[in-house]
Amino acid sequence: MIAFIVSKVFPAAAGKKAQKPFSSDVPELKDGVAAGNPAVTTSTTSPASGSYFGKYRGKVVENTDPQGMGRLKVLVPALAGVETGWAMPSVPYAGIDVGLFALPPTGSNVWVEFEEGNPYHPIWSGCFWEKGEIPELQPEKKVFKTSRAAITLNDTPEKGEIVLETSDGVRIVIGSDGIELSNGQGGSISLDGKNVSVNGRVLNLV
Repeated sequence: MIAFIVSKVFPAAAGKKAQKPFSSDVPELKDGVAAGNPAVTTSTTSPASGSYFGKYRGKVVENTDPQGMGRLKVLVPALAGVETGWAMPSVPYAGIDVGLFALPPTGSNVWVEFEEGNPYHPIWSGCFWEKGEIPELQPEKKVFKTSRAAITLNDTPEKGEIVLETSDGVRIVIGSDGIELSNGQGGSISLDGKNVSVNGRVLNLV
């Protein structure tokens, strides 16, 4: 089950201390200073003291959310290397028992924002590549790739196809001219028109 909870901070009632949701473990940011660190100045904040607007570059340091909400802990160099608390995800599709769930691995680059500028409400809103990190691709190819598997949608005019493959060499190719399956160990099945081939030998099926 994928569940995401959005919370909002309301001004503290008289005599009561404001609650610090999600990120109570992040160093307190006041007047542009992170936990007394002068490296974070008011130039990194908005005119409203202690508010942080815009996007910040960050690097994922932890992606195993104990609450299973898709949150990340991120190191933000522009804020004197302060590590956020659990940053909520901003995803294109989510709901009860539905959604797009794809967490970047540790060490990945992500964009970090803060809800209403509040440093206790971090959000990770997407990822980006450094130079040399992006897989070699053509614009006509759309790829979803992890460390162990990949799905490629090939929209090139001369050959539209879908390719599923694993790092172990297992590969399935579905194209306009047939289907090919290989197990990465020498075994293969090919369907081309009315012909079926197993390990390169054509079978005549009646």
